[in-house]
Amino acid sequence: DSHLRGGEQIDWLRRLDQETDNLRAALNWALAQPDYAEQAARMALALCWYWRIRSRVIEGRTWLRRIRQEVIDDRALLAAITYHAGHFAWMQADYDRAMALQEASLSLWQSLEQPNLVGLALTRHTMGMASHHQGDLAAAAAHFQASLDLFARAEDVWGMAFARQWLGANCLRLGDVAQAQAHLERGLELIRPSGDKWVTSLLLTWLAELAWQEGELAQAARYAEEACQLQEAVGHAHSLAVSWQMLAQVAQKTGDMAAARRHYRAALNIYEKLGNRPNMTAVQAALDNLPLS
Repeated sequence: DSHLRGGEQIDWLRRLDQETDNLRAALNWALAQPDYAEQAARMALALCWYWRIRSRVIEGRTWLRRIRQEVIDDRALLAAITYHAGHFAWMQADYDRAMALQEASLSLWQSLEQPNLVGLALTRHTMGMASHHQGDLAAAAAHFQASLDLFARAEDVWGMAFARQWLGANCLRLGDVAQAQAHLERGLELIRPSGDKWVTSLLLTWLAELAWQEGELAQAARYAEEACQLQEAVGHAHSLAVSWQMLAQVAQKTGDMAAARRHYRAALNIYEKLGNRPNMTAVQAALDNLPLS
């Protein structure tokens, strides 16, 4: 998955798009064989970041559910599969299931003789995301800091940028605007040289939220517009919907109800495709409460 973290990201995403039918056929074939469970699991694991960046949440979650029904003896492989299954659950706002799967993944990582620092870091990161959405911001902060520390121990610059997006988001919700801004801006400094458009867009999305909360509407719109461009390029519909919501809020605040309605509908359409019911409900409520003019 290193090809999906850098300047070649979009080229590799397109290559995988072209091979989708062949990859599905190969996975189906492997799962139909009596002794190919681990081969199928490794194939699926290689596709997880592709499914995630392209927001193919339902497909990814369905494949991993099938694979987790098989007997997989390799604990590191099972830990990674369980991590991704938990993250796909988070992407559908199934936070209790996401946390349960991350806890199972963490236990598997911790049972290994040789620690996998990046695996542990990713798992703690999604545990933080689930805690954040469940309202336990203190637990979320601990998970995010642990994730950043583990990425730092692994000397994983991409991971350190990745971890700072939610560290910043959690600080923002805790009311520590200065610390939130520091994390998000440092994350951008770390990730921009790599050419990774996806993580760059995630950091921009949270900077837009920060600007919005500070009443800086023009800056919020600029961040959200840049995030939208990058998210459309990589096909990450999940975060694109969030950026559309931000642009809708700015448009509504500045009195452009037609633009607000258009942006909310774009976000709603994405959440419907992702099967994210809580966000569908929230955006529909915003649309219903939007003034006619």
